[in-house]
Amino acid sequence: MTAATFAPAPIHARTTTEPTEQSVVLHAVDWTAYCAIDDVLGNRHDVRVVYHEGKLVLMTKSRRHEWYADRIEELFKAAANGLGILWESAGETTLRREGLSAGVEPDAAFYVGAHAQLMRGPTNVDLEVQPPPDVTIEVELTHSAEQAMAVYSKLGVPEVWRFDAGTGAIAFWVRAHDGAYAVSPTSRAIHELTVEDVRDQLRAAEETSVAQWFAALPGWVETTLRPRVDRQG
Repeated sequence: MTAATFAPAPIHARTTTEPTEQSVVLHAVDWTAYCAIDDVLGNRHDVRVVYHEGKLVLMTKSRRHEWYADRIEELFKAAANGLGILWESAGETTLRREGLSAGVEPDAAFYVGAHAQLMRGPTNVDLEVQPPPDVTIEVELTHSAEQAMAVYSKLGVPEVWRFDAGTGAIAFWVRAHDGAYAVSPTSRAIHELTVEDVRDQLRAAEETSVAQWFAALPGWVETTLRPRVDRQG
């Protein structure tokens, strides 16, 4: 693995101004207060909460932020389905552990393989007795995901897909045994998928209707990703 850096790779012509996304940072917040705030905001899908060692960050989300998160989530599902990879969605569920003083709400999260089998159905996530998701997705527009990354490391999330909506940079961050993340050119969960694939598909989604793009995804998986499995096998 290489050092945890990556170069921006523009996807499409972008506007010069970003939509307004607000954030509030609170310090010296204890676990009880964090849980109370997080639970109150549980039904607010336009607000994300990240908690790490007493620091609480509340962030609003714009449609642009959600548009990219939805496309990446759909791409993951299509690729996994087409390649026969067992998966289970954990959505934007809160991931938190009191003993680690850490909590986060990803833009999307997935269990893969044996963990997907374990977490199948409408099962709530309890990280005290269950594994963390195998993959989480982070879209960065006006807020950095650095604090979220620190939480994912503590919780033991093996892989984080980070997309910078301002520059178009996409990176797969894979966790090592020591908890540090490093950039990988391919996904650990979907070995045949590259960052270039994700970038190309986001560009395609931008340039056509979402319905047309979504309908074309299975064919793209079959003609682009499936042959890689055959070559490796």
